[in-house]
Amino acid sequence: MSTSSWDELWAVLRETADILGQEGANADDTLDERTRQLAQRPAYDAAAGHETRNVLTFRLGDERYAWPVENVRAIARISHLTHVPSAPPYYWGVTSLRGQVLSVMDLRTYMDLPPLEIRPEFMMVIDGAGLEIGVTANNVYDVLTVSADKLSAASSAGLDAELVIGLTTDGLTVLNAEALLRRERARVEAEDR
Repeated sequence: MSTSSWDELWAVLRETADILGQEGANADDTLDERTRQLAQRPAYDAAAGHETRNVLTFRLGDERYAWPVENVRAIARISHLTHVPSAPPYYWGVTSLRGQVLSVMDLRTYMDLPPLEIRPEFMMVIDGAGLEIGVTANNVYDVLTVSADKLSAASSAGLDAELVIGLTTDGLTVLNAEALLRRERARVEAEDR
């Protein structure tokens, strides 16, 4: 990784620490720990004979979800949104994040879940399938390691099975960013025809 890439990563991590309000914590220690967590690749636990994956956990209403960390690029507060006419109802609009214009998606509306009374204030920028979008979240928590063989089938989550990697025993729904963004890319390309 080049020096400028590391500098950019440190800037994103400092901004994330500020956003999450980690008062009282040593910022350098927090950033070092988050850097280590995000730098880990999905592992294979040879002793147990299964694959593990790191996921970033977040909350939407009362439900807990997670994205694979390899698909998460940033966490930010949702700032000024500009409405986009004729956009699907699950798009709140577009915003600027460090000079890049991003669409912001309401995941609950996208997954046909009831709307929240309090509008989420955070977004996680996810990428995959050649797209990068902001996805809403009430709170963003930690990076956890989940064992792939301990995940229940996607259908047990009661959501679109294509969008769910699996469900942990404690109710964490691991979402499939690649599938979501692949579907959105196909929708946009179909509209362009």
